[in-house]
Amino acid sequence: RNRVGARFNVVGIVSVCPIWELPGYADFLSNSPCREAPWVVLSSTSAVTKQESAERASQAIVSKLCAGEDGVGRMRSEASGWTIIIRPTLIYGGRRNRNINKIKIITRILRIKLNINFARGSRQPIHCDDIAEWAISLLCLELANQEQTTQDPDQPGGKRTTIGKNKPIRVDLAGGEAVSFTDMVKRTQAAACVGGIKLYCRRGVAELLFSLVHWLPWFREVPKDFMSRLEQDFLFSSEEAFALQLQVFRRFYP
Repeated sequence: RNRVGARFNVVGIVSVCPIWELPGYADFLSNSPCREAPWVVLSSTSAVTKQESAERASQAIVSKLCAGEDGVGRMRSEASGWTIIIRPTLIYGGRRNRNINKIKIITRILRIKLNINFARGSRQPIHCDDIAEWAISLLCLELANQEQTTQDPDQPGGKRTTIGKNKPIRVDLAGGEAVSFTDMVKRTQAAACVGGIKLYCRRGVAELLFSLVHWLPWFREVPKDFMSRLEQDFLFSSEEAFALQLQVFRRFYP
């Protein structure tokens, strides 16, 4: 929480904190080294997928994300380095994600595997390591180009980034495989434990169960329109991101 920051050479910035918190560090991030450095800033596709939601909590998230992206744009309006705002899809991997890991924990504790075949909406889960590797590869490419230009500006180089520096560029990052919510849950439950009780859950029963457990602390952050969202597709293209830095993202395996 130290907003002053240490004095060090900044060659690039990757921000993984909630994007709406970045303007709070404007004083530190507006110094000369930070203005000249390239930025990769994490946002979310929730800025798009939750726009049509009637839930106040979902609309609050959309407002925060959009305000954060606009704030980054203002902070970087006079920057000499480029800025990429990445909007990843459903993130999994590691110990801190609150979606796939939550399904694993519930499955291990209850030893129950729900079959929710009605949830046919497609998702593209992306592993956190894939996001990190793409961001670092993009920064390394830029640093290599800068070094080559400094050493021999007249020598034609290899691949160069063609990122505009006038305003931030938003790109989507989607996982390497589109899976239905049903299959995503099945794979997650299979990875969580061997065996267990298998239960087939119809939509009406699932709605009843969700209404009963929604008051529990673990489920309070889940939007009330969660059930209807299970039947909707939320698919995005990484084409613009791959135009900047090509990478093969892994298939979904929790």
